[in-house]
Amino acid sequence: MKISENDALLDPLNRMLDFSGRSSRSQFWPFLAIYIAATALVPIFGSSFPDAGMVAATVQLNTSQVLSDYVLRDGLIFAVFVIPLMSVTTRRLHDAGWSGRYAAPLLVLHLAVFLLQAKVLADGVQAGTPVRSPFFGLLGAITTIYNIATIGIALLCALPSNPDANRYGEPQFS
Repeated sequence: MKISENDALLDPLNRMLDFSGRSSRSQFWPFLAIYIAATALVPIFGSSFPDAGMVAATVQLNTSQVLSDYVLRDGLIFAVFVIPLMSVTTRRLHDAGWSGRYAAPLLVLHLAVFLLQAKVLADGVQAGTPVRSPFFGLLGAITTIYNIATIGIALLCALPSNPDANRYGEPQFS
């Protein structure tokens, strides 16, 4: 199935439940850029607490307010983007000839980072600093693993498309 370059931007949303087939780089990278922009801009403009570090430094805020804001903000971004991002990443890996299963650990790691950030934030607001949380070191380690895995998947997604049909189907563009 061939689609036009103009439709490539909407394709990840139109095919968000489709984990089979292939997606070109022009379908993957713009959607990833939108996700990155949302994760960077929503905390700045869409929240009364722009940064978890700033929140931890502001001890007078109550824990439930901070946590509800964090979970709502970051949880909403995750909920909106997780399925389309995982499906377009899977299809992009297929297009380069790789199994989409390589993207699955990113979902688990992302969720672990989200939950650990919420826990460290809760501990930090109660103690006055996030460093006092027993989960702070674990959060750093899992975030590092997540970042390395993300870079690895991004490098695989940057590979050129296989111009011929492969086991995942026909290429999206000629």
